[in-house]
Amino acid sequence: MPPFHLNTDEHVSEGVPMFKSRSSLGLIASLAVLSGVFLFTGASLDRSLEDRVASLDERVASMEQEMATMRTQLTRNHPDQRTETAAAQSLAAINVMLAGGQAVQAKPALAKFMDEYANTKAGARAQSLAQGLVAVGKPVPTDWQVENWYQGGPADLASSGTTVLVFWETWCPHCRKAMPVLQTTYEKYKGQGLGVVGFTKLSRGSTDQAVKDFVNKNNIGFAMAKETGSLSTYFGVNGIPSAAVIKDGIVIWSGHPAAINDGMLQAWLADTAS
Repeated sequence: MPPFHLNTDEHVSEGVPMFKSRSSLGLIASLAVLSGVFLFTGASLDRSLEDRVASLDERVASMEQEMATMRTQLTRNHPDQRTETAAAQSLAAINVMLAGGQAVQAKPALAKFMDEYANTKAGARAQSLAQGLVAVGKPVPTDWQVENWYQGGPADLASSGTTVLVFWETWCPHCRKAMPVLQTTYEKYKGQGLGVVGFTKLSRGSTDQAVKDFVNKNNIGFAMAKETGSLSTYFGVNGIPSAAVIKDGIVIWSGHPAAINDGMLQAWLADTAS
């Protein structure tokens, strides 16, 4: 049989047709047409040509996947207005949960939010929220490492019920304002099972006597203790005053004590009273 030759203008050297499709579908179509031509003429398709086409098809598929990945990454790094709006709405929903004292539920929602919207404006605002929820979900310490009790005792750290832990120092002006407010809250809800425990490290030259004087002057009735600093670390305290709420042996909320409101307290205490 004489050799097979293609003489049209749309063909290149070595008798291989040039199809202009750049997609893997185009390559497959090219192979199908080429196979039909050889079959019609009775010629056998060269095995090396099959391998080359298959290899090229794999490369195109790989490039298409890389392009899809790049598009996804580009969207993450340079969010459009639609993404910014979606992020703002998601963060607002998380803030509603936090305002209602539902930090345990908000923590995984915030983690998912940061995974999807970290590079948005809302994501930047949410960074501090994520830091404040580090301790949420942790069990209470097995060893509280309390050095001294000014009033109250270990029973105030019982694993049952709802207890507000507040970290403070006598030299801190915001702490001096927060402690009397917590005393008022304690008096209002202690009959429903609320406990409050204050912790100090006696930093910056503070003394045992300074703590006792403050407690007496402000008629603080809840438990007060000196800790080693390990509790501050465990509960993720990076500024004072700072509070953490424990219930049934688990940290269920953390943040500034001024953020604690009646609605949150009533929700936390509802199960305790029932």
